[in-house]
Amino acid sequence: MRVRILVSGAGVAGPVLAHWLTRYGFCVTVVERAPAPRRTGGHAVDLFRPAMDISQRMGLLRRIEERAVGTRRMTVHQEGARRPVRADLSRIFRATSGRHVEIMRDDLTGILHDATRDDVAYVFGDSITAISPDGEVSFENAAPRRFDLVIGADGLHSNVRRLVFGDEARFGTSLGAHLGVMTLPNTRGLDGELLLHVGVGRTAGMYGVSHMGDARVLFLFRGVPESEHPRGVPRQKELLHAAFTGMHPDVDRWLDGRPPGRGPAPGPSPRPAPPHLRDGAPARLHGRRRLRPDRLNRIRLAPPRRQTAPGLLDAVLVRPETVADRAVDGPADPAAPSCGGRAPRGGCRRRLRKGTSTVGVLTYARSVPRAIC
Repeated sequence: MRVRILVSGAGVAGPVLAHWLTRYGFCVTVVERAPAPRRTGGHAVDLFRPAMDISQRMGLLRRIEERAVGTRRMTVHQEGARRPVRADLSRIFRATSGRHVEIMRDDLTGILHDATRDDVAYVFGDSITAISPDGEVSFENAAPRRFDLVIGADGLHSNVRRLVFGDEARFGTSLGAHLGVMTLPNTRGLDGELLLHVGVGRTAGMYGVSHMGDARVLFLFRGVPESEHPRGVPRQKELLHAAFTGMHPDVDRWLDGRPPGRGPAPGPSPRPAPPHLRDGAPARLHGRRRLRPDRLNRIRLAPPRRQTAPGLLDAVLVRPETVADRAVDGPADPAAPSCGGRAPRGGCRRRLRKGTSTVGVLTYARSVPRAIC
């Protein structure tokens, strides 16, 4: 009997983990709240050597490099300063890492989804609503199903973590920083350049996305009450205007969504920002590989503990029941619908032992990804 694993979240962490789990013979289902894979681009993320190495092992490096954005220069306008400061980002990246690619987040998640969809069962437009002690998982839309392991790879405000351990306030402390990203026409013709306006407690910027023909505008700021997670668009716009109006004529135009000669565009959508805004995705790539799928039968999960920042709590693993010498040798029926329609590469060779912890949490620090077992 094959071990059935449910992963919540089809962003970066979920598909990467699903890839390696299927390689070692596990039957993986990924559930995602979004109705379909996002293809609008999102925000740029930087992949450095650890993530590049994992991408190469997955056979995806060439496809990732083909979608590279390539921001090479940065111009910074500081409030009160007479002249801007210019920096060569390509030199900085070469000094910090021998391998580096900048890619739009939705391009990255699209590549990961396309690479795993034949071996992994993806369920879009649904979400977990309950996890019972005997392993039965309830969903918003689909019928309940039973799994041996549930993994939360569902972001900063993890739904799985909340269902298993309670309110996230018990495990994290807000950093007070929020990030808003919006799309505008690239009327300034930015090509490989990041334009920033920096002030105390606030930063606004714009960079071009060459293969999409438009630009991304980002707003990073503090000042939102710690208890508030603004989700409604009217409240989000209100907070952004309060934080940035009058900073600079460029920023005022970005806020209104009206670059010169253009009509109004959709408003930005701020969301809580992780501790390191641009290397969250590579940390997930690296972190998922450091979780050894061939050693799941050896994991002793530590009890949940308070984190200094919610971004450090990246994956929640739940073992709904103690596994009693369940054999998982040999691949399952290739036609089994819950396994993506194909038997996994390499088959199943491991056996789970008695006495595995029933509930726990796996964490790692973004700067040095590692499992606490």
